[in-house]
Formats: sequence, structure tokens, C-alpha cells
Amino acid sequence: MPFKNRLVVTFRPRYIFRFNKNSTASSNNFDLLKTLLSSETYSALGNVRSIIQKLESENVTGVENVFHRYSSWDIYQSVLSLSYLQKQRQQQRQEQQHPPQQKQISPELISTLTKYSIYSSAVYGWALNVGLRRKLPKTTNNLTNFLKATNLTAADVIHADLKSKTGRPAFIVVKDTTTKTLVVTIRGTLSFKDVLTDLCCEGENVNVETSSTSSWFRRKIVRAPDPNFAAHSGFLTGARSISKRCKSKIATFLEDPANKDYKIVLTGHSLGAATAVLLKALWADSFKGFQTNCYVYGVPCVGEETGYVVSKLDNVVGVVVENDPFATISLGHLVEISRRVGWFCREKEVRERVCKMRGEVGGEIEARVIWEKMEEALKLKAGVDFTTKKFFPPGELYKLAADGKELTRVENRREEFGEFLLKKVGLDFPLHVPNVYEDSMRKLNSSFHKV
Repeated sequence: MPFKNRLVVTFRPRYIFRFNKNSTASSNNFDLLKTLLSSETYSALGNVRSIIQKLESENVTGVENVFHRYSSWDIYQSVLSLSYLQKQRQQQRQEQQHPPQQKQISPELISTLTKYSIYSSAVYGWALNVGLRRKLPKTTNNLTNFLKATNLTAADVIHADLKSKTGRPAFIVVKDTTTKTLVVTIRGTLSFKDVLTDLCCEGENVNVETSSTSSWFRRKIVRAPDPNFAAHSGFLTGARSISKRCKSKIATFLEDPANKDYKIVLTGHSLGAATAVLLKALWADSFKGFQTNCYVYGVPCVGEETGYVVSKLDNVVGVVVENDPFATISLGHLVEISRRVGWFCREKEVRERVCKMRGEVGGEIEARVIWEKMEEALKLKAGVDFTTKKFFPPGELYKLAADGKELTRVENRREEFGEFLLKKVGLDFPLHVPNVYEDSMRKLNSSFHKV
């Protein structure tokens, strides 16, 4: 067989792979990446490929289907090159930042965040213990498991709907009589593909649910006055579904004079976190006189950076584990990354140079020059900067070390979450799971309250 258009690449002594340089990654040649990448990276890349193909079929502005146009080898080298440049930029930013001042975070906030991380984890039910903690539950009743984890009883349950389907999240409403709090806990998903797919939706204007002064049962829908009151359409669907199912029960509970001192807490993890934030936005003009706080974990991108939901909705506190990738994924993020990878696929000499730089000492200045060259070329090609708007995580955000040793406030939302980071080890989905948040918060809380 002639080898004119074939390339033989050896990475390990016992493996030899052949790549057809003219074959695109949309063919079976994509499967060859499985031998080069970790299983997590390969799976992540496969999911990203599916989403980009879907976005292209829907004519989303700016998306570039690199998997259809370029070979697996070109994509592999491009991903490595872009990952290296991103790492260099991260290191440069960290060197320029001032050391975090953890002393500004109160022990009371740590305790509160720890408490509701338990709620957000417990709502997943027995499957969490079996799948992630490798523990067999005494019962497969999800409500029983939730109550046990949160030290509540059946008498504390206001509403429970723990069966979910598309656009209809599972959730539970309970009363905490010790703190006089009504807690709405929304379940997310443990499916990597579901998370990635759900994050790639377009925005939709939010309608605030207001209540008549005579009765909370007479609900009226009005357009929000803020022109930037837009958010993730998929999460909005879930929030509206929950409101429809439980709002009247919450109103009935709060109308009782015996409950006049109660406050409301909305909490959740991952997709449940995003839904909780948007539920708070929907209820912005409801339950007058009752404070509503929102504590969320692994919260993904839900709206535009300067929009109401992300930057103006009060009493929203979010925790993101360091390097949790889902705080940097939205439609705009994926459009941007597809174009950057596409540029490297076209610039063979540049990406080969960057691949060589990965094994060299230094290279910071050259890496910065290459990055600026790429950005300028993409802007010139498109005529404007990236056309599809990015979404960002909402509220007052804190970055949590996975080992539970540090919690720092995020001062610059765009700098921290403005770029979808590619890593050789994959998308670090294990950092996103709910038990990581709960366990890390428990460790942090213990260290804060040691006598």
C-alpha cells in the first residue's frame, strides 16, 4: 500500500497508529483519538462534537464545525496547542493577582454554605451514595434518604416531587423549624452529557411572576422592566414548572400568622442550581415581606454578564469548585472555542511550534504573541469579536478548593469564567459532582470552627 498520504505516529513503544491526513474527524478516524486521549477527554470531545454539529445544523452564528472539516490529527494537535496557551495565560493572570484574603469570609457564611451543600447533595437520593460514594443505602426511598441527611422528619415536608423528566426537575420543599426557614431544594443531574447539552441553549426573556396585593393565589405575569432580563431558556422552563407546582403551597404556608417570621431559601447543585437562581428571579416580586436567599453549588452559566439575573439579582451566593468546567460553558463559550481550534487546524506551522514549546522551558512571551495573533485573525475574519454572547454564573461567587482548604471570593467574573478551558486530562467532570461540593464544604467548615 502506498504511503504518500499517510502519516505514522508513534507515542508509546508498543503502539503504532496510522492517521489518514485527508480524513475528517467526522468519520471513523475520530475513534482513533481514543488511543491518544484519556477516556474522560475522549468522551468529553465526543459530546462537544455532537453539540457543535447540532449548533451548525441550526445555523448558530459563528460556530465552526472543526470535526467535519479537519482530521483527527489536526484537531488533536490544535487542542493541545490551545490548551498550552490557555495554561500560560492562566499562570500569567495568577502571578498578577493579589493573594486572596480569606479572613473576609465569615464563619456564619461558611456554616450556611455547608448546610445547604448537604441539602443540594441529599436531594439526589440513594443513587448518589451508590454511584459516587460506593455505599449501599438502607432504603431506596429518596425522600427518606433526604430527610435523614438533613435531620428533618416527614412532618417537615411541605411538598415533594422527586420524579423528574425533561423540563420538569425533581424538587422538595421542607420547613426547618429550628431556623424558621422554608427550603426549596432542586435536583440537578449526574449525567455529563445532559449537563453539557443543557448548557448550550439560547437566551430567553424572563417574565416575573407578581402577586396581587389581595391574594398570592391570583398570579399575574408581567414583562420585567430591565431590558437585559434574559436567561438560559432551558433552565427557565424548569423554574416555571417548579413554580407552577409549589407556589400556591408556599403562599398558603406563609399566609399563616404562625409562620410570619419564616424566610425562604432556594438551593441546588448543577442544573438544580441554575434552576434555583431563575426561580428566585421569577419570584422577585412575590412573597413580599419574606426574605428569599439563594445558595447554589456548581452553578453553571445562566445569563449575560451585565444582565439582571447574573449581576443584579440580590441575595444569590454561588460556590464553584476550582477547575469545575461547567462554570465556563455556554453557547457563546463553545462558539468561541470552535473558532479557536479551527484557527489552529488551519495554521499547521503555528500549532507544530506550540506543540514543541510544550516541552521547553519558558516561552511565555512567544505564547502571548501567538495568542494575540490568533485573536486578531479571528476578529478580522468575522469583522467583529465573537458574535454569540456568552453566559456567566450568577450572584456573589466563591471559588472552593477541592481539598476544602480554601474559599475565596471571585472579584472578576469575566476573568474567572470568560473562557472555556481545554485540558489534556479532559473536562474534569469529577470536580462537578455534588458530593465533592458537600465534602469540601464540610472540611472547610470544620477547619473554620476548630477551637
